[in-house]
Parts: sequence; C-alpha cells; structure tokens
Amino acid sequence: MNISMTDARRRLNDLVHRAEAGEEIVIMRRGRAVVRFEAVPPSLDVKSRKALIDAVRTSGAKQIKAGKNAAENQDILYGEDGMPE
Repeated sequence: MNISMTDARRRLNDLVHRAEAGEEIVIMRRGRAVVRFEAVPPSLDVKSRKALIDAVRTSGAKQIKAGKNAAENQDILYGEDGMPE
C-alpha cells in the first residue's frame, strides 16, 4: 500500500496494524517513496533462546580440529637459545 505523508499522519494506528499483519506500507512524499513500514519479528522466549545458544555451541565444538596448541605454535618464533629469531 502506498500512502501520502498527510494521510499517514492521520492513519498511523491503522498503518501499524496493517504492517504487523504483513502488509507492506510505503509512505510517499511528493510522489516519491521515502519510508517503508515493516513489522519487527517477535523476540525469542527464554527457552527458544537457550536452545539456539546450545545449538551454536554444539556446532562450534564440532568444528574444532586437533592440532598443535598455542605454545607449540610459538616455538617456531624462537631459536635454541630461547631468543627470538
């Protein structure tokens, strides 16, 4: 739905309800689109947020690869005498 700025001022409450229902609302100024209303998705509840965090942690743990640890990786920077090369 395209609507002029003047009409939008008078019908703001209605426009917000329409945007929440999924309708695209575009406010026009002098025949040019300047604003688009879009509904904000609802935030996750605590249980859903915890499930999402657990899923991310699990997928991250699966991506860890065995290899040298940080101390072993630093060994190439130093000579036999312990000084930087």
